Amino acid sequence: MPTDKPSLLPVTNQTNEKHSSRPTYHLSVKTYDVIDPDYGRAGPSTRHAKSHLKGLLSLGAVTSVALVVLASSSDTACLSSAISRLPSTSSVSSVVRWATGYDSSVHELRYQDEACRHRPQETSSEIDDWIDEERDISHRAILDNIGPRAGAIPGLVIASPSKSHPDYFYSWTRDSALTFSTIFDRFLPGPNSTAYAHGDPSLEPLIREYIHAQGNLQLLSNPSGTFLDGGLGEPKFEVDGTAFHNSWGRPQRDGPPLRAMVVSQYAEYLLDRKEPFDSTYINENIYNPKTVMAKGSILKSDLEYTAHNWHRNSFDLWEEINGLHFFTLLASRVALERGAALATRLSDPGAASFYTQEANAITDRLELFWSPDRNFISATIDAPRFGRSGLDSALILAFLHAGEQGDGVWGIAGERALSTLISYVDSFKNGLYKINDVPGDGWNGAIAVGRYSEDVYNGDGMSLANPWYLCTFGVAEMIFRIAIHFEKVDQIPITPISLHFWQNVYPSAKSGDVYQRGDGVYEHVLEKLAGWADGFLLIGKSFEGPEGSFTEQFSRLDGTPTGAKKLTWSYASFIEATNGRNEYRHISALKRD
Repeated sequence: MPTDKPSLLPVTNQTNEKHSSRPTYHLSVKTYDVIDPDYGRAGPSTRHAKSHLKGLLSLGAVTSVALVVLASSSDTACLSSAISRLPSTSSVSSVVRWATGYDSSVHELRYQDEACRHRPQETSSEIDDWIDEERDISHRAILDNIGPRAGAIPGLVIASPSKSHPDYFYSWTRDSALTFSTIFDRFLPGPNSTAYAHGDPSLEPLIREYIHAQGNLQLLSNPSGTFLDGGLGEPKFEVDGTAFHNSWGRPQRDGPPLRAMVVSQYAEYLLDRKEPFDSTYINENIYNPKTVMAKGSILKSDLEYTAHNWHRNSFDLWEEINGLHFFTLLASRVALERGAALATRLSDPGAASFYTQEANAITDRLELFWSPDRNFISATIDAPRFGRSGLDSALILAFLHAGEQGDGVWGIAGERALSTLISYVDSFKNGLYKINDVPGDGWNGAIAVGRYSEDVYNGDGMSLANPWYLCTFGVAEMIFRIAIHFEKVDQIPITPISLHFWQNVYPSAKSGDVYQRGDGVYEHVLEKLAGWADGFLLIGKSFEGPEGSFTEQFSRLDGTPTGAKKLTWSYASFIEATNGRNEYRHISALKRD
């Protein structure tokens, strides 16, 4: 941000404009090297210039603005491209695209941003335009990674177009389910969503293609087994819908419950819609109550697999550790709870009882993951050669996808979740990533985060690991959803377990405090919380790739995008984080009117 807040001063004679009875102003943007020729798009300074232009043009006394951009970069084409992204308006009467020998004595509204690529200092409102643009980019990128557009069969999601260094040109059951969870959110947004107020019905054929493709994958014999004997735990497949036969970390038991969560959501929607043939479609493609595991009953097959196998060890979502994983169990519990509710609606009481029984057993087992002496949840147990602290972004992802609101013990806003979140974020401090070493408040106190602090996977081998977009966006989303919870309940209780989390945003917090709506502190704490979440989004904004693309990782040294290109999960995580932001702002506005 500018070090000084300048006043608006008229320019008298430095442009070739016709004189007016009201003044013309210069907006001078000194970009240094932040308009990057390698990216060929507007840098953060130009985005700030856009905001300043809007402000100038809103003043009734201003008739025109002459924009002068001073840059140390010599790439004129890049600079022209950057300026072309500024708002088109007749009030901007002239633009000096390249200023050499500019008379520095001219009065101007000066904006300087010397290191904004590594330290964006933008307010919540100033990133709105970027978020809107990036949401559209991310949605298109996700669709480009599904089916024939991506070189796969209809309904299959590729993890990334990368076919070497690294080769991610496969379809993972887990990634696909999380991707279609995002698609379903756009197809039928929730009551608090403001992003797609009327939904996007054009996505329904794609959802059905996904269900059809996944049903076929269930039937494939593969290295994990057959349809009736463990095959549903196979983690990934070839993009042509055939089995992957090379060595891998298998089985992975998170795929079936995550897929069940998405498909059950669609089944509930169809039951509520009550259109002709919806019940027939459910019976023939999703859930047949007269069977246990059978072709054409994709949801019940996943539920049966989950109910019978959740207690067995498998590989984690990073495909590295064989043990019992919090992410897998929390997803399994929610899938079985939702499955029980659907089974009841479909007159399958025996299945509903069984799924409820197993969900309750998972709840009992979850207690083993809590470490009261360390005040956080461990990502994995029953893994003798684990060799890590247990703090892992898989915990954050578990809460996002299966930590339901209202669950005081294992919910996304429970005291254990809050303590685990801040412990995870803290594990990436103390110089682990150079890009986090910024002066002052950095990105509103946020930092770039990766999978886990002991990680050595660099995106194409083993050395020094990097931050991940999906992990960083995941923290943003979790904070927004925590804020949503506390906006709804009208108070914030500070417990010994959650104290460190709240002190991160409000240092004066003390155990036993209870902040109530209307006391001033309550509103201040939630505003700080939302600003902190925005900081994690700003990190993605600072280090996005060409044309708003997201890879898998970005360099710990300078933020350069690295790893698998155009990673589907990165785009989905961005959309989910901004869904959380939109919902928080919507609820906050309603509550505070």
